[in-house]
Amino acid sequence: MKTQAFLTPAPSRGDRARLLLLEAAADRFGEVGPEGATLRDIARAAGQNIAAIAYYFGNKEKLYHAVLEAIVREIRHRLGSILEEIRATEDSGPLAPARARTLLARFLRTVYLGILSRNESAPIARLIVRELMQPTAGFDILYGQGFRQLHETLCRLTGAALGRDPESKEVIIRTHTLMGQVYFFAMSRAAILRRLGWKDLEGGNAELVADIVDENLEVLLRGLRSRSTKCKS
Repeated sequence: MKTQAFLTPAPSRGDRARLLLLEAAADRFGEVGPEGATLRDIARAAGQNIAAIAYYFGNKEKLYHAVLEAIVREIRHRLGSILEEIRATEDSGPLAPARARTLLARFLRTVYLGILSRNESAPIARLIVRELMQPTAGFDILYGQGFRQLHETLCRLTGAALGRDPESKEVIIRTHTLMGQVYFFAMSRAAILRRLGWKDLEGGNAELVADIVDENLEVLLRGLRSRSTKCKS
């Protein structure tokens, strides 16, 4: 995980040391989980003294929680432009179905190309998947500070695209399945790379995946909306 975007123009030595520890910890926690990671390994990878972890974070649990908070900030940073566009569009009035579909497609594409397809993001993806499948006390950080608001935003787009209540169980579940299109590539990264004979999911490979996700999304949403219209007639 690269968090240099959060450095001030003239970062102090302490700021740099703290960020190096966060980056090393994110990579190590993502590889072996919070139980398997040791403070000594994290400090060594960061090029810092192990005492620096106690100084800046207190203990391993607090360091792990700080990593989760940093991940949420990093995700928001990378999704900043599309989230701002969605907010501006919603503030201007009710979302038309076609506009909602466009924004939903752009959001998923940004998530995939900006985060999940990148090699540097693999430890982050593994850590998030680990928390989703085996939640620790830190899950509240991921859910409360990141996942819930992003999911609610997508539900509003899905609801507008389908002409349905964004808070309904149906829309929440459908939104989750739409998100699953891109998240599954993070969960099954090794399998799809071997199946396709690719070395990574970056560049042109990532664009091809994103294009197919766009097509799937368009066909699915149009089909669901068409079915809904027929049922009402």
